[in-house]
Amino acid sequence: MNNFSTSDSLFSKNLSLNLGGSFMSLSTPKIMGILNTTPDSFYAGSRVPEPGQAVERAREMIEQGADILDIGAVSSRPGSEDIPESVELDRFIPVLEALREAFPEFPLSIDTWRSGVARSLREQFGINMVNDISAGEFDLGISICGTGNGINMVVNKHQGIRGALCWNEEISRLARAHNDANICAIPGRFVNESEACLIVKAFLTTSFEGGRHKPRIDKIALKMY
Repeated sequence: MNNFSTSDSLFSKNLSLNLGGSFMSLSTPKIMGILNTTPDSFYAGSRVPEPGQAVERAREMIEQGADILDIGAVSSRPGSEDIPESVELDRFIPVLEALREAFPEFPLSIDTWRSGVARSLREQFGINMVNDISAGEFDLGISICGTGNGINMVVNKHQGIRGALCWNEEISRLARAHNDANICAIPGRFVNESEACLIVKAFLTTSFEGGRHKPRIDKIALKMY
């Protein structure tokens, strides 16, 4: 079995994980302990929504030989409820604060597909690794069609998607800042190339402001029945 497109075997003296500047050798198998702050993750035994529970379970895992801990705050099981980024952070932060205090040097990984969450937690807690099940494909996106209406209706039928129809740069900026939109729908028939580039740039460089907008965004997550 090959790894990282090399001729080395998966467990090789020539391979290692870069954990934020420190290297973990893969010459022997490594054990990752799983902690979930969610109420609905696949395995009930991994659920530790309270910081104290997380520290206790983490200590058990470390004593049993875990080499790294992976913490998740959003369930990816089929039919799971989508939550906004703000709720994901609210679940992560108390547990990570407790884990960093209890085990300041132990390698921590976070399970998230949101770049904003990863960036924030890296800055706050020095997270060593991001376990992204989307491989970077579930973040911001662009959709283009004639008027933009049809495709925007379609993308908004998918869990976790907040599509915004953006006709100009200002609407694009507000879609991100006030609505935390993650798909920018552009009406290809009605904007030229330079206008489209400005729309996309505004969308990709504007962050959600939160604040008074947060309660409204928290209410629009798609429910699964």
